[in-house]
Amino acid sequence: MEQRTHLDSLNFREGVIETSNYLILIAALTMAQTADADAYKCMKNGRTTYQATPCATEAPDAGKVKIKAPSAEQEATAKQKLKAIEAHNSVHKENQEKADREQFEKNVKLSNIDEQRRQADALEKEAKKPPVSIFIGR
Repeated sequence: MEQRTHLDSLNFREGVIETSNYLILIAALTMAQTADADAYKCMKNGRTTYQATPCATEAPDAGKVKIKAPSAEQEATAKQKLKAIEAHNSVHKENQEKADREQFEKNVKLSNIDEQRRQADALEKEAKKPPVSIFIGR
């Protein structure tokens, strides 16, 4: 049976953070590709709101906000940033895995030392017991 350690929970949390970074970037790139969608600026109860459908009380094009698609340069910059983040995460992951392996090996050595110490203590305790005399008499 495998024993869970504090390091396992740290690895899980880092994995979640790393995954969320990728999801944010994917969402940003996806939004950049679908940014040609229309948005409408409407007034409701004296407050400005933005929505994907035309305002109910106004003409269909009233309040329409033009959303620009990202330029090729902006898209290239976003891709470069993504690559830089991926490279950083890769290096960080390798370093973390190395540190985890070293910690695991250290824990195994400590565990072996503890087991040897327990065995030595048990042998020492057994050796301190007084000898048992057996009397066979007539």
